[in-house]
Amino acid sequence: MKVGKRLPEGIPFKQTGAKIPSYCCCYLIALSEPLGNENHQARYYLGSCANLNKRFQQHLQGTGAAFTRAAVERGIQFEIIHVWKTSSKQDARQLEIQLKRLDAPYD
Repeated sequence: MKVGKRLPEGIPFKQTGAKIPSYCCCYLIALSEPLGNENHQARYYLGSCANLNKRFQQHLQGTGAAFTRAAVERGIQFEIIHVWKTSSKQDARQLEIQLKRLDAPYD
């Protein structure tokens, strides 16, 4: 999946009552409040995985990425807000890299 200047089509995702899928994807997590210090703050986490359900459970338990671990430690809630399904973990990782190169694609 090639990314231009705009976000590719994906699946807007609201967790409320929804079962988290177990497929390869790139995903976007939004925090309920900014995380960081006076010099740098972030509200979003972009990741990729082979099984979103398993990976999100790791984030919730504080055993996932350092960013979501810090959010858990500070009591900041977060949720998945967008999912881009891919055919493989490698494709998901490539999409994550491309999306991170975009200028502020989530705001």
